[in-house]
Amino acid sequence: MSERVGVWGRSPQIKDGRGDWIRTSDISLPKRALYRAEPRPDVQQASTAVSFRHPDMPVARFAVALCALAAGLTAAAPGPRERQTQGTTRQGPPQVFRARTDVVPVTVTAVDRQGKPVTGLTQADFEVLENGKRRPIAVFHTQSITAAALPAAGPLAPATRRNFLIVFGLGRIEEPTDVFDGLDDFLKHRVLPQDRVALMGFHRATSFTTDYTAIRAIVERFRREHARYWVDVTDFIRATHMPPGFSGPPLPKEILEGIDKDIFGEALLRGPDPVDDRIYVRTTANLLLNIDRVVPIKETGWLQRGKRVNSFKELQDAVISGGFNLKDATVVSTRLKFVAGVEYLRRLEGEKRIVILAQDPITMSTVQGRPPFVDNVDAFVRRANDARVMVDFIWTGGTRIRGDSGCQSCRDLAERTGGNYTSLDKVGPALARVDQLSRESYLIGYVPPDAPQDGVYREIEVRTKRPGLRLIYRTGYYAVPEVAPEALVQRTAVVRQEAAQEYELGVDDIPVSLSAEPVAIRDGKYLVTARVGVDTSRLLLIDQGSQRIGQLDVKVFVGDARERVIASEGVRVQIREVTSAAARPAPGFQRAFVLQTGESPAYVKVVAYEYGTDRLGSRSIKLPARK
Repeated sequence: MSERVGVWGRSPQIKDGRGDWIRTSDISLPKRALYRAEPRPDVQQASTAVSFRHPDMPVARFAVALCALAAGLTAAAPGPRERQTQGTTRQGPPQVFRARTDVVPVTVTAVDRQGKPVTGLTQADFEVLENGKRRPIAVFHTQSITAAALPAAGPLAPATRRNFLIVFGLGRIEEPTDVFDGLDDFLKHRVLPQDRVALMGFHRATSFTTDYTAIRAIVERFRREHARYWVDVTDFIRATHMPPGFSGPPLPKEILEGIDKDIFGEALLRGPDPVDDRIYVRTTANLLLNIDRVVPIKETGWLQRGKRVNSFKELQDAVISGGFNLKDATVVSTRLKFVAGVEYLRRLEGEKRIVILAQDPITMSTVQGRPPFVDNVDAFVRRANDARVMVDFIWTGGTRIRGDSGCQSCRDLAERTGGNYTSLDKVGPALARVDQLSRESYLIGYVPPDAPQDGVYREIEVRTKRPGLRLIYRTGYYAVPEVAPEALVQRTAVVRQEAAQEYELGVDDIPVSLSAEPVAIRDGKYLVTARVGVDTSRLLLIDQGSQRIGQLDVKVFVGDARERVIASEGVRVQIREVTSAAARPAPGFQRAFVLQTGESPAYVKVVAYEYGTDRLGSRSIKLPARK
């Protein structure tokens, strides 16, 4: 039986102020006062495997109010570990997987009454409880992270490096907290040579890198351009939105391309390099693809516009029902950046910290885009704790003379994940404290109860027998059986490709081209010839003698006019390029796929997946009409 494909159907059109129909591609910022959006048709629920949305289809499901999106968007349960790093030690050691079954690791920082880290404690000074019951400690290490770069030995060995993901929220972030001066000082004077740093802002995220000069250059561009593009984005949404449940145009291409050019610059054109550790850029929304399929946890779901959201498909439908596509939603939603950031950090070894610079209460949701607000802090805490990610939240909105100051739920999120929160300090002193707290800690591994690894969340409590000390640590984890690294890599690859198949937008972390020849008919069968190209200059290729080697999965799908998959073909490609500049051809992979089907074809989609970096590329087209 043919398989039903994803929701892609006809999008509503837009009328201008005179009532004339206009195309969404015609919309530009100077005209924005003229727009009004038409009501959104109900989103069809489909049990799909592939979405054939193609570039010619208008994407007009967009404009709910900015405040409704920022307060309402969320995502599903934790998922794949993203990167299996290869190459030299500068690129980082192979992917490290946490111990789940035999020993549960907990990083604990002890501070005195002045908030300074306390060293010199021993195993006898601690006791650990899981779900209120005392558990024996099997592993104890003192962690002192210094500039001496030592190899990591796994999740139960002391951390020797730190990973910082800096997240720029949408809104006012420079004043009164001096975000950019504080970040620059942190990158110049606080990070250690082996630490890795990445930036996430608008719709993009950089790679984790030790090239702090390149990171500082992008921070400086954020300083110059962030406020201008924030105004452009919010003005466009305010000008085109209707109350929740209505639709409007996507963010103009000129805004997104302007952000790429003016903020991320040359880094956008690069791919990973196993030796150079050079910085490159990826799309934040792509980090969310099928985040719920690898680790089988029991998650009650997050409230999204009055409904419980458990899966990537449900997340995508919830975003669309709010009038957005997922890529545009990540531009304005700090909470989606948080979810994507946790998954980005999940697969890295060493201490992992996400530093959020925002005035957005990311844990708060609304029902139907309106108050009352519902606090989802427990779901955010559990997601971060399961990935062993510490959340440092710097509230950039300043303090009020009267009324509540800052964000209490954001404070809870930080403190329950082993991080730090402030709404009073400027960014410089706040990051200096994060640096101080992350250098001295204790790694405790305890034996969990002899209970089924059933995917249920379990609470952790760590106590100390020393008076006057406060302990900072993650407060829980999901009890899930450990998956062998090789099996996990394969499972991650499968589910990520499935997500790209059903994702209605193209995925652009790997540049993919697709064209098709007119459909031929032979012996009563339709023959579809799809020509696929991949820009291999953006892939991770490892030097082996006179060649550079990489691996790529390429899958092609054919759909009919009723959105069903009627033919498919996949191949695993070994990329081999000569290293001699004189003999090297233009980088690229080209192949023609000939697919045969007994039903009339209408669409073609290609999905490319790179194992080395867990990145995807996809593209859909409509087949030429047969004469």
